Amino acid sequence: MRRVCTTVLIVGQVVLLLGCITPPKHDTASGRPEVTISKRTAKAVLGSVTNEMANRGYAIRTRSEMNAVFEKPLEGSLKFMLSGPNLAAPVYRVTFDFVETDQETRILAMLNVVENPGA
Repeated sequence: MRRVCTTVLIVGQVVLLLGCITPPKHDTASGRPEVTISKRTAKAVLGSVTNEMANRGYAIRTRSEMNAVFEKPLEGSLKFMLSGPNLAAPVYRVTFDFVETDQETRILAMLNVVENPGA
């Protein structure tokens, strides 16, 4: 019993410390992961991104001309640690913003883990 309590305490401390970690700052103009694709419209790039996310098991949450949000349920121990009674299952949420100029489309990305996506 003592071993179980010790394990629970250690896991709890690790989770609390991980919650305090500052996310990495990307060396980009937006500070987020981004890529620029030449000679492609935002509509064409959005179609390719949607296809790739579907291939990786993500479902479309919302989608517009210049933005797309995808979700996929968490699995394994991370799901166990973040779920609770009366809560929706936690998900990975990936957001893509598209910025179109005359000759290129810039894609900005953001990944979040959402504990209660229905709230």
